[in-house]
Amino acid sequence: MAVGIKRLCGVALPATTLTNVYTATQEVALSTIVVCNRGTTATTFRLAHAPGGAADALGDYFAYDAPIEPKQMVPFTIGVCLAATDVLRAYAGNANLTVVAWGEEGAASGGGASTFLDLTDTPGDYAGDATRFVRVNAAETALEFVAQDPELAALSVLTSAADTLPYYTGSGTAALAAFTAAGRTLVAGADAAAQRTALGLGTMAQQDANAVAITGGYGTFTGNVAGLERSGDSQIGFYSLLNAAGGASRFAFFGLGTAVSQFNGSVGIKQPPSAHTLELGFGKVAGAYGLSLKQMDGDTGGGHPVMFVSSGGSIIGSISTSATATAYNTSSDVRLKHSVATLVGALERVRALRPVQFKWNADDSPGQGFLAHELQRTIPEAVSGEPDAVNDDGSVKPQQVDHSKLVPWIIGALQEMAARLDALEGGIS
Repeated sequence: MAVGIKRLCGVALPATTLTNVYTATQEVALSTIVVCNRGTTATTFRLAHAPGGAADALGDYFAYDAPIEPKQMVPFTIGVCLAATDVLRAYAGNANLTVVAWGEEGAASGGGASTFLDLTDTPGDYAGDATRFVRVNAAETALEFVAQDPELAALSVLTSAADTLPYYTGSGTAALAAFTAAGRTLVAGADAAAQRTALGLGTMAQQDANAVAITGGYGTFTGNVAGLERSGDSQIGFYSLLNAAGGASRFAFFGLGTAVSQFNGSVGIKQPPSAHTLELGFGKVAGAYGLSLKQMDGDTGGGHPVMFVSSGGSIIGSISTSATATAYNTSSDVRLKHSVATLVGALERVRALRPVQFKWNADDSPGQGFLAHELQRTIPEAVSGEPDAVNDDGSVKPQQVDHSKLVPWIIGALQEMAARLDALEGGIS
């Protein structure tokens, strides 16, 4: 439809550059172009029509190197129809020229009527066209009947009601759903943050499910059991009967109450656990330790960083520290002993021992000590394990020696030798 002549563009031209000043988006009747020299020196200009934005040819120019004096306006009455995508271009000899174009957009759309009275070839009657719609045809020359849209028809038969929203249940079918005030508040949220607020959700709701972080706060569980596990196999997690004093098949990272945190199976730190209850992996790194027991900040004096307790609750050993040293202790209180007697035959026992020197298979380093199976025959309490024992996989299950168990026999042997020396010295004197 024609909408009247209007200003299409106004562009200040750069110097010596062919510039697009207007691109048609529909058919346009270009009526007038005015070129204005705002400067104080004379120059020249060019005006060109580029159909479809194509490169300029000499035949496309309205003006080519036309002169224009200082402070002068040069009008052009064009009367040219531009098609959609056609381009109006201009060129200036200096940077003081402005191009303004006027025209009528949509003026060439062809024979369209502007009122119903202008339409011709209208259907004579509407017999047989019940439920059909009337519309202006594409050429804007007549009215025509069209079939009712099935999607709109499905909505048209619904009976509106408060707090409801129409929705499609299938192709050409629709129904009403409840749309409460709470739902409207959620939909009206300006962004995701506002919608989370409407739902009462905290920041956890927007976290990646594979990397959930809880910063401060806590979770509250109903009942006495809570847990996290890997989907399908229950291989990782925590489980706690928070108020139970005993029981099996439970482990916990932390739980208030009387339950002891328990891991049902081996635990590995820095490496997967093997058959051991607790296994610490450490690397050969200067200044790094596999296990470090540090006294609490602010504490002074000694303490017992490690205590060994029997299943009956009795202390059977410890590792104790002072401010400067460490002691490895085993129980020796007289109240824990009976049938006490002086050790005899110590010298004979010591004489039966065979100290040896050797090299270790692992790294060929030298060593001194005893062979466990030989020592076991003389002082069995100093050796643990059995000769030639192997693990289930066939690997060596080595015997081990506690050299501290030799000390009483060595002291006893020294005392027996001292007594013999005393007797010899007495006989000589």
